Amino acid sequence: MDRIDDIMGKFHRHREIEVYLTTYDGAQHLRLHGWLKRNDILIKSENIVDDEDYFGVFTLFINEIMLDKLKEENTEKGLFIDLEVM
Repeated sequence: MDRIDDIMGKFHRHREIEVYLTTYDGAQHLRLHGWLKRNDILIKSENIVDDEDYFGVFTLFINEIMLDKLKEENTEKGLFIDLEVM
């Protein structure tokens, strides 16, 4: 089995979780979309509502490491207003 690991390389996969991110306005929505694309985050869906309370919602699959990076970026740049982990 060790030989197979050496041939294939040690692939450490991090499990992905489904996350909903809510944005307040169009500018914030575009900033978040750009960040997700630059970091190769899989976007499952994108809904634009343009309601009084919020602008849109992203549904995405993200691993824990990238989720931590996204949270750090949010404190600096305000990429979203609400995060819900499913």
